[in-house]
Amino acid sequence: MDSVRVSLNEGLATVWLASENAVTIGQIREAIRSNGFTPKAATLRVVGRVVEDGGELALAFAASTPSLRLTDHASAPGLLEELRESLGATLSVEGAIQETRRGEATVPRIEVQKFARLRR
Repeated sequence: MDSVRVSLNEGLATVWLASENAVTIGQIREAIRSNGFTPKAATLRVVGRVVEDGGELALAFAASTPSLRLTDHASAPGLLEELRESLGATLSVEGAIQETRRGEATVPRIEVQKFARLRR
């Protein structure tokens, strides 16, 4: 982890991860729970490569980190079609991940609100 900022008044935790970090959203939520708080939906900005995973678009990271499935966000319908044109490209993606119940085994999904292609 690079750094963390917590505001109890706002009910907000902001976490910046170093690029080589392999922590998952589930691990962050579990840390929040173990400190007596209830995690809610999360907004995140991540950088990864657009891939197809099981017939769905996903954002892939380092080999040891699971990918995030990509879905349309209600505020930005149609972005998945634009993302499909970016298969293999490295993008910065911003969106929301809804809360899951403790122990719920689901593949994390990010509801894409915007994205940008990175120059490499």
